[in-house]
Amino acid sequence: MNHIPTPSRPKPILVFAALALLGMTGAHAALTITNGTMDAAGDPLTGWTNVAAGGFESKVADGDLFGAMVKNLAASNFTGTTVGSTDNDWTGVVAGHTISVGFDLFAHSPGNATDTLIELLIDGVAVSNLTVLESELMNTRSPFALPDYTIGAADIGKVVEVSFNTSIGPADAADWHQTGIDNVSVTVNIPEPSTMAIVGLGGIALLLRRRR
Repeated sequence: MNHIPTPSRPKPILVFAALALLGMTGAHAALTITNGTMDAAGDPLTGWTNVAAGGFESKVADGDLFGAMVKNLAASNFTGTTVGSTDNDWTGVVAGHTISVGFDLFAHSPGNATDTLIELLIDGVAVSNLTVLESELMNTRSPFALPDYTIGAADIGKVVEVSFNTSIGPADAADWHQTGIDNVSVTVNIPEPSTMAIVGLGGIALLLRRRR
């Protein structure tokens, strides 16, 4: 009678190690915003689209408007809306991951800025937003962030954009009421610590303890 060899099973410690590594995965290099540092010039700003009168314009070469503070930035051209696009690379992104949007805002001078509505758009629909008032801005960079958005299964593969709207305040059309934006970032995150990481690390610890 021929003996049929029993298929080898994966070693438990390797299985638990794989689970731990999967669970510890951090931010994805996906949905990257185009020209978030505002370093590429153009009018409208390279990688951004002015969808209403005004919007933001490049200040790569002209830093005098905001003093000696910075040269590579975008400044609101009075009122309007500007939309920045991402590369729409959904590789490795699944439902349950979250999207974080961060950015810097600053005023031409204290009291001379615009109320600004910032939105995360998926296929043109706002899924997260924040309103920053003129009174909150000084002529130094101030970091802000939208509330994190949890991705749903229906979102996968859709167009992701970030919108800055300076048309929401009554004084926004006044002369010299200008807001600077810089360092716009879009980051996809996996919730941590994940269940897989906890199970994996716990399993490794248990096996090592039994071997002693």
